[in-house]
Amino acid sequence: MKLKITGLNLTVKPQAKPELSVAEQGETRPAKTDALQLSSNGRKVLTRGSAQAQEYRRLIRKNLTPDLLKGPYKKQWNEQKPQSWGHCYVASEAYYHLMGGKASGLEPCWVKHEGTTHHFLRDKKTGEIVDLTCDQFKTPPDYAAGRRFGWLTGEIPSHRAAELIKRVKQSR
Repeated sequence: MKLKITGLNLTVKPQAKPELSVAEQGETRPAKTDALQLSSNGRKVLTRGSAQAQEYRRLIRKNLTPDLLKGPYKKQWNEQKPQSWGHCYVASEAYYHLMGGKASGLEPCWVKHEGTTHHFLRDKKTGEIVDLTCDQFKTPPDYAAGRRFGWLTGEIPSHRAAELIKRVKQSR
């Protein structure tokens, strides 16, 4: 069965297909559709979580601009691409630090998808996926194939992430 809804949070179980879900007392159940909204390209994205987490996700996405892109992504960017296009690393890194860094229980992960490297976060305890830029793709990433990695700047935000964090805090 193909995943029909791509969201900001997906639960991925080892050797299982991703399913949209919420965690309640260690139990996983399908998410309610009222937690979904349409993204800029018409795909559904999940909007649940704490009010602070929802606000950070919204403000990070709102503040993604071409100047935050790196290398080849900056050269390939054009106005026809979704606003989130090419921002997976910086968006994930900024969210990680805004949520408390290592203490948040989130771990950075990457997966090859649609010919490029895609970055996202996984909650170590629950396995829940936080992917702020999944709407840039035509198909959902295979989060189960994701691998952990460390930020290039360790536990200190990179210059691009620091700039995005600054924008998010000024937008509040």
